[in-house]
Amino acid sequence: MNKLSKEIVQLSFNPLAILRVLIFTILLLLAAHITAFILTVVLQSTSGLSRNMERYFDFNLERNFPTYFSVMLLAFTAVLLLIIYRCSKINHDKTKRYWLVLALIFIFMSIDESIQVHEHLAEILRPKLSSDLSGLLYWSWVIVYGFLFLVVCIYMLRFVLNLPAFTRKMFFLSAFLFVGGALGLELLEGYFFKLYGINHIYNRVLYCIEELLEMFGVSIFIYGLLDYLAAYKINIAFVSTKTDGPAVE
Repeated sequence: MNKLSKEIVQLSFNPLAILRVLIFTILLLLAAHITAFILTVVLQSTSGLSRNMERYFDFNLERNFPTYFSVMLLAFTAVLLLIIYRCSKINHDKTKRYWLVLALIFIFMSIDESIQVHEHLAEILRPKLSSDLSGLLYWSWVIVYGFLFLVVCIYMLRFVLNLPAFTRKMFFLSAFLFVGGALGLELLEGYFFKLYGINHIYNRVLYCIEELLEMFGVSIFIYGLLDYLAAYKINIAFVSTKTDGPAVE
């Protein structure tokens, strides 16, 4: 028989330090986006550097560094929520289902950010609308997602209000930033898109602000979750099982 031993390695996280890294990364991406904008729009450069900067760092394009960063942010948030759910389940906490619901929501949001489910939904809904309100509902996915957001808010309200004060503040602040960007600015973007097209300066500024609000919102939510884990002394341990010594028959 094999002799098994377990090594437990515990990792310590500083919530504020992680938040700083996330914010620094967001600012780097913003600087690259602004550089791409100056090269391609202000200077109207057609060089390979300009095209590559726009391709890889423009906030309104897909499958580039800002997109992948947003996907990773949302996925990391989902992992943290699953960890809290697991701990709540072990402790027979009645709030465990709320953490699970939040984790599933962020898993979907990560997938959506990656494959743009909401934009495909808009293509289906837009022809069915009698009016897009002068473009405010041009990106018609906001109707469905806005309704779902209200449903989630109603379902989660009592749970969030009973959270520790700091965690509750982080929940509200992050939701305000993220939803304000994702839904609020999307209405204005649709309006200006109908008037001037997607590449007009108004839309370029709006979608830049939108992406920033979403990134900052998720980063603050991550900070709140990490602080919650730290405050309740929830340790994350990686347990490895390995074989020591030769096998004995």
